[in-house]
Amino acid sequence: MQMMEDTTTDYRRFFIEDTDMYNHIVLGTLLPQFLWVPLPRFFQTWLRNYISGVLLYFISCFLWSFYIYYWKQNVYVPKDAIPSH
Repeated sequence: MQMMEDTTTDYRRFFIEDTDMYNHIVLGTLLPQFLWVPLPRFFQTWLRNYISGVLLYFISCFLWSFYIYYWKQNVYVPKDAIPSH
């Protein structure tokens, strides 16, 4: 029984360290520390996932719009379909 508790404790410690590292990478880069450090770990993780999801959404939308409307403009959209000036 002691061995199972040690394994669970080690896994829990590893999980907390790993989560804290990811939170620090994302939130520490984008927000000042006084905003996210006092929050509980659950809310830090939620905020990290929310910010990452929003960034991924906007970056992919920008790249898709760039690809469709600028780079391959006449392939997907007819030549006179987009008004100019």
